[in-house]
Amino acid sequence: MKKKAIFSVIIIIILFAQIVAAEIKFSASVNKDNIYLDEIIEYSIKAEGDNVPDINIPNIPNFTIINQRREFSGGSHFQMIINNKIVQSTTTAQTKILHLTLRPEKYGELLIGPFTINVNNQNYAINPISVRVKNERKYKNVSEKLDKLADNPVFFIATLSENKCYVNQPIYVDFSLFYRTRLRLTNQPQLPQFKDFQTEKLFEIEDEQNIKGKQFKVLTLRQVLYPLKKGTLKIEPAALNVEINYDPFWGRGRPVALTTEPLNLTVIEPENFPSGGLLAESLKIQHKLSTKQIKEYEAFILTLELKGRYNIKRAPKLELNLPDEIELYSSSDSTVINIDHSGLHGSKFYNFILIPRKSGNYNISIKPLNYFSYQQKKIFNLSYEIPISVEQSDKIHASTQPVMILTGGSPTVIFDKRDIAFISEKFDGPNIFNKRSLKKYGLINIIPILGVIIAFGISQFFNKINYDRVFARKFFANRKAQKKLKYAKELASSNKLKDVYSELYNVITQFIVDKFNFTSGYGLSTADIQNLFLDKKIDELFTNEIIETLKKFDFKRFSPITPDFNEVSNDIEYTTKLLTKLERLKIKK
Repeated sequence: MKKKAIFSVIIIIILFAQIVAAEIKFSASVNKDNIYLDEIIEYSIKAEGDNVPDINIPNIPNFTIINQRREFSGGSHFQMIINNKIVQSTTTAQTKILHLTLRPEKYGELLIGPFTINVNNQNYAINPISVRVKNERKYKNVSEKLDKLADNPVFFIATLSENKCYVNQPIYVDFSLFYRTRLRLTNQPQLPQFKDFQTEKLFEIEDEQNIKGKQFKVLTLRQVLYPLKKGTLKIEPAALNVEINYDPFWGRGRPVALTTEPLNLTVIEPENFPSGGLLAESLKIQHKLSTKQIKEYEAFILTLELKGRYNIKRAPKLELNLPDEIELYSSSDSTVINIDHSGLHGSKFYNFILIPRKSGNYNISIKPLNYFSYQQKKIFNLSYEIPISVEQSDKIHASTQPVMILTGGSPTVIFDKRDIAFISEKFDGPNIFNKRSLKKYGLINIIPILGVIIAFGISQFFNKINYDRVFARKFFANRKAQKKLKYAKELASSNKLKDVYSELYNVITQFIVDKFNFTSGYGLSTADIQNLFLDKKIDELFTNEIIETLKKFDFKRFSPITPDFNEVSNDIEYTTKLLTKLERLKIKK
């Protein structure tokens, strides 16, 4: 009887402990309550108790949530055996913390909260916290900022190459991680969306810098940008989660969330220059003719090259002023784009197939092209003229005014202006494709025609390589990729293991660019590739394989932890197999 009483008392105590444990305690805090307008703060909500729910705060008035991370520590468990019966319970040591990185949207006395959280039909109140936001910037310049931050073992800042620029002028923003402790990145850097900007290549720069006698390693992500409209454009913060004092033996360190401050860029338009006009640092035009001897009724190709340092992706369309005797049959364009820290540069090619209808001397010119030099802050007028001489033709031409005629026996093959090949009614000899004719005249009659056809096919192929840049890009895509893979192996052999992943990432994206005839691979994100593959109805499993591989390589190339040689070799071999799959991929038009 006495044992039963003791057992009942223990059960009551345990039940009471569980009731008490069901109560959840919420508390909130900020890391600082007095900040500047360009600063950020960390707001934390802590929940303690049994079966603590996940905490979610979707938005906070007057603040922008730019990053969040969660911490969790679980409760302990015990067992008690009385009279061969197991009694078990859980303690109230479970804790969850939600950390939110906030940027103020205005100055003044701002409140964070109050909030109400409902758990099991019971409301819990989280008291508000007041934050004073000053209407001024914390640092006057970058040097002052670095001096003030140098006492920290790690910090993350953003800087602009220009604080004021023109619409469509190239600039870059640097997101720089400074650290003087053992460190590990726990996720890929989260860069902003760059609304109202055209994004180009993202450069990775590793450096060292001494600040106030302290030696820092610096990892910089440099994003090249073209502002697309005038006004004050905002570059939102970048976020990064790291572990500092990282111990590779235990595989962990102290987690820290890092966020850059937002930046403002003043964008203007040139005076007395049309909105949306072409901006360039330098620009020139040159031309090339497909033949030195131009004859009437025989097509020739005029290629114009617009070369210089400018936003080639937004290049204007060049238009010709043609004499009445010169007819435009068709036109196309292609680009060769290069990029460095100062933006895009290269050439845009405009191919015009022209047919002269009458012999004589003529001038072909382009319609005037104006551009604004953002270096010299001056408007330039670009004009160009091409003199040509058309010789009289000694051939008899069909009334269809053919573009070209292929002869070498009968029948005569004519390509007319409608781009249709047809057999002319003219017949000058035996039909060698007839069985009797083959018997009578033998194979010797076929050889000259086959030779002409093969020669024509080869010439057409080389013409396509020379003038159809879309075809050429696809044709040489695999060759370019193999050269890059060879270079990646050389980097691995030189123990530049992190550089290998930058090369492998570029190999895959550039191959996709060439195969799908994208303008450029720079700035091509995994989201762009996913949308492209979805649009082309490419297998979802293969799409995911490509995306996950790129994310993996992207993470490894930015991680401060250097991979081992065997891992790098396996990834090079895997990339080779992936390129073979891409090469065999059939694209639906």
